[in-house]
Amino acid sequence: LNSGINYIYLQAEDQLSNQTSCLGPIEYELDNSPPTPLISLYSPQSSPSQIVNPQLRITGVSEGDLVDIYSDDQCSSSISSSGTVSLPSGATTIDITSSTLTESIQPHEFYVQAIDQATNPSTCQGVISYIVDQTAPTPSYALSDPTSSPSQDESPTILVSNLNSGEEVNLFNDSQCSN
Repeated sequence: LNSGINYIYLQAEDQLSNQTSCLGPIEYELDNSPPTPLISLYSPQSSPSQIVNPQLRITGVSEGDLVDIYSDDQCSSSISSSGTVSLPSGATTIDITSSTLTESIQPHEFYVQAIDQATNPSTCQGVISYIVDQTAPTPSYALSDPTSSPSQDESPTILVSNLNSGEEVNLFNDSQCSN
């Protein structure tokens, strides 16, 4: 049979060559093409983030496909908070929330696999890397110029260290850091 929809007819014949009329058709769909899911970070839209249960968007799937997200490139360790999800009627995209992730400087990795209604499994697709960061910076700071107080300098220089790339420092003159 050819891939796609096939129509099958039958005709029976006995030993005396008496034949039935052509019966049918029976519609049969041959599907040997696996789904081709794509995975992306949906919420939050970037990493690192403080969110411990990110949502992943899966596209390239069809109604009835079973979809799951994994932490390994063999798609053997499921990390979906809801387990394998079946796409609802008419859907071609689904958002899946990961299980709770721990804070780590090493990225968590996400992969996806889909299985269609004909049980064709996709290859294990990915990788999305995601870092959970809920730790505030711990800067060190000291008076730099002048090096001591009191002083007559109206614009003292404050030396700040122990910051990572992208971290910001704001200076305030009140204990609530508002002014």
